[in-house]
Amino acid sequence: MANLLINALDAMPDGGTVDIVIDREGDDAVITVRDRGPGIPAAERERIFTPFFTTKSPGEGTGLGLAISREIASLHRGSLSLDATVTEGAAFELRVPIVRASGAGHETSAPAAHSVEARP
Repeated sequence: MANLLINALDAMPDGGTVDIVIDREGDDAVITVRDRGPGIPAAERERIFTPFFTTKSPGEGTGLGLAISREIASLHRGSLSLDATVTEGAAFELRVPIVRASGAGHETSAPAAHSVEARP
């Protein structure tokens, strides 16, 4: 989650808004992190989860963040993907199964949404 937020803020060096939406779909928690930066060029979308691939300038990133984040999600029986339908900025969807403590009965279906303002 931290890597997604750092990438989103890095994509907007002149400032902007990062939206974080938390929702529930069936037995999954779905967290979407969206920035209003330049987006990810179509030619690079297939490679963004490849270890050591980066769109950042030399010395600014290792290219491991998204690959490791996706692996962590997978280890928790979840997934991390780029929402290719977004036309402004970039949006990543983190999906993980909801695990409940024994006897927990709290139900909610309303999504939570938050925005973080990035300032230069």
